[in-house]
Amino acid sequence: MKPLSRRELLTAVTVPWSKVASARPFGLPVGLQPYTVRADLKRDCLATLKQIAAIGYQELELEYPFYGMESQKLIELLHSLRMATPACHYPTPKDDSEWARNIEHAKVFGVKYMITPAPSAWRKSLDGWKKAAARFNELGVQCRKAGVTATYHN
Repeated sequence: MKPLSRRELLTAVTVPWSKVASARPFGLPVGLQPYTVRADLKRDCLATLKQIAAIGYQELELEYPFYGMESQKLIELLHSLRMATPACHYPTPKDDSEWARNIEHAKVFGVKYMITPAPSAWRKSLDGWKKAAARFNELGVQCRKAGVTATYHN
């Protein structure tokens, strides 16, 4: 048996990233949280999203608002790239009407999981965590009524 050169070995064991990203492990689409490429998105949002899709990603976990792009334009772009948005990060709402607007946004984008953090001031004490839990329970009730799942992110 002929020994393999380093180049032959690397060629044999290396799988192009595009093949990995376009795979569907466990039958699920591969997604990306665009925060990891935020500098590129700030520089050229459209080109970056096109590159993400070209690599093979099928889903994005957005944050709202999305780098200044208008919602309708973003929806059209994601549709053209055949990308879904199952989850989106939203700022902690100041009141119920803001959360209601966020829920409407989620429904327009097809978001199933609304992700929101607790304000840092709430995370500094046991009473703060109790306040956060009570508020998130209220937000969760609103989401459940709308058919969306509320989630927490620190």
